Amino acid sequence: MKNKVLFVYSAYENIGIEYLSSILKKNNFNTDLMFFPMLFEDSMLDIDFLAKLFSIENKIIREYDFSDVLCICFNITTDYYVYFSRIAQKLKKYCPDIPIIFGGIHSSSASDEVLNNSFVDYVAIGEGEISIVELINYIKDKKNKIPKGIAYKKNNIIQKNSVCEFVFDLDKLPFPDKALFYDKKDYVATTYTIFTTRGCPYNCSYCINNFWYGELYPNEQRVRRRSVDNVIAELKHAKKKFNIKSIMFEDDIFYLSPKWHWEFISKYKKQINLPFVCVMHPSHCQDYKVIKSLKDAGCIQVEIGIQTLNEKVRKKYLNRNETNKEITKALYNLHKAKVKYNIDHIAGLPDDNIEFHLDAVKLYAKYCPNRILLFFITNYPSTEIEKISLDKGKVSLKDIDNMRRGLGETDETTGSVSLKDANELERLRFLFGWLPYTGKNITNFLVNTGLYKILPVNRIFTKILPSIIATLTGGEPRGEVILKKYLTEIFNFKWFYKFK
Repeated sequence: MKNKVLFVYSAYENIGIEYLSSILKKNNFNTDLMFFPMLFEDSMLDIDFLAKLFSIENKIIREYDFSDVLCICFNITTDYYVYFSRIAQKLKKYCPDIPIIFGGIHSSSASDEVLNNSFVDYVAIGEGEISIVELINYIKDKKNKIPKGIAYKKNNIIQKNSVCEFVFDLDKLPFPDKALFYDKKDYVATTYTIFTTRGCPYNCSYCINNFWYGELYPNEQRVRRRSVDNVIAELKHAKKKFNIKSIMFEDDIFYLSPKWHWEFISKYKKQINLPFVCVMHPSHCQDYKVIKSLKDAGCIQVEIGIQTLNEKVRKKYLNRNETNKEITKALYNLHKAKVKYNIDHIAGLPDDNIEFHLDAVKLYAKYCPNRILLFFITNYPSTEIEKISLDKGKVSLKDIDNMRRGLGETDETTGSVSLKDANELERLRFLFGWLPYTGKNITNFLVNTGLYKILPVNRIFTKILPSIIATLTGGEPRGEVILKKYLTEIFNFKWFYKFK
């Protein structure tokens, strides 16, 4: 009898899939991964003719042995929904009798649109660790009912039965199945990724947590955290099994409580002692001792979201209540502690204007960030900013429908910003991209004289080249993974694949 669950993913590692794989293995199922490199169409670097040239999707599918596959599972984000839909269509055509399950953020926030596709048999809504086992058992023997949180079609009518069960105690989850990805592509193991939490105490209007805890799980606790000992145990296991060299904490916000923090810092330094990256919130960077403790424990980079220096816009449209004074102090503390840090900044917000972006450029230049990541506001499905943008007339119902069908732009491109506004805001990319290298004086000169308006707006020059420089100089752990992927896949590419 068939007993294998096949996961499909592209480009990089996915911790959600790794957790599901561990859960399934614990319940005596076999798992495997069909991995697509996704060269030149991963939103980091989109070049259509090169994407077609290096695509080996058909070969990967054609050469896979599906004889023991019970079902095929996808973890979908909005940005890659069209891409994964294309893969799913090919798989359904190649093996029509194998059920296809879509889960993940986009499947939960736009479940009807996803399930309306003929190539999707089931959609998981919410956290899938509990429901996935019950669903696979149902697919295997059809004896039990379809579990909670699984949407499906009956007589071409969509059926829903609530959301997947909530995982309250994260310590009870098995460690993620890292080998699922590491055995396929060793470059994804360049830095070890880990979550110590789920959720966030804040309610930023543009974030998926806004939808997750506002609509899917409105009555559940917004933040769950693993115990320090559980986190340390996973990292010790990873050091022994995978010989890891650095760690990336993927939590939405790493510092949440003094008690957990100081226990973690003490045990991490003694038992793990590896360089790491984490995400911080400006409000949690007010105590210099906390920032210094991260540095002393091995923190080599912090990611911090500022988004805009327009306090009214930040509070009214983003649900962020930190002040510019707190933001300035956060940047000062990070700079003083000599922690490299990246800043997230959003362009194209309602009622925002370019003057506030230029003020931000001057402030950032004063405190020497490692990188500034400029995003365009994007109305991801079912978030509060989607409703705000519609009310403000920034987007139309057609725009929203396109986003739910995966046809909108990503926050890495022009997001939900109109073409007219996007063209003006593109001028900022040079300032933000090269600020760490141009320094305070040159940056201020470009802003004050208006010369930034005549600088190049080509993405390769304003975004990709500064990213490569940051990576080569040791200031971008994420970039190292991306760079290794491209070098590995292009170097190993067999040109006869295209003609086979």
